[in-house]
Amino acid sequence: ALSTRDPKAPIDAEFHGTVDGTPLALAGKLGSIAALSDRSSPFPVSVEGEVAGRKTAVAVQVLRADRLVELQGIDVTIGSSNVKGRVEVRGEGPKSAWTVNLASSALNVGDLPETRPTATAAKPAVSTGSSRFVFPETAISFDALRAHNVTGEVTIGRLTLADGRTLDRVHARFTLRDGKLVAPTVQASGYGGTISGALNVDATRGRIPAL
Repeated sequence: ALSTRDPKAPIDAEFHGTVDGTPLALAGKLGSIAALSDRSSPFPVSVEGEVAGRKTAVAVQVLRADRLVELQGIDVTIGSSNVKGRVEVRGEGPKSAWTVNLASSALNVGDLPETRPTATAAKPAVSTGSSRFVFPETAISFDALRAHNVTGEVTIGRLTLADGRTLDRVHARFTLRDGKLVAPTVQASGYGGTISGALNVDATRGRIPAL
């Protein structure tokens, strides 16, 4: 629900429902109707409440131009996790081009909302005990890699994995274009040492994804 007392006053916003099976209940303030039609200045968004049962707060300034949406001053807290930074989305032909620069002092994978699985999604492998690997031995889909072209940099002070293990000082630079992910810099500290390397994923349509 959206309401305002006049076109120049902030908009009171309230959202209740589900998105892709994830329940949410958020309320807060948006910029005015006048600000929405003025592309010369960012449109503010500030809401808080719960997403998937976790306390959540979202603040961002949205700047709009022809074929461009820029999210400035992103400040998101959900559960024990937080993310700050900037995202730029440009319309370029059939695919949008994203520029992402995000930082988090603490990110817990368990805080992230789970999307509803599709009928064709692969079923996760059944675990037969504790694994010696850093990441779980479960089937994953690379379909999302084909949706957008992305250039980005991500920094995480402490990353808590789904099984509770942690990695510190995580840093990655990457590019994604036409289903090919290239991350020349992937660094982290954990397990008594330092992890440093590169990651390449080829999920070009019509080919079996390759690492």
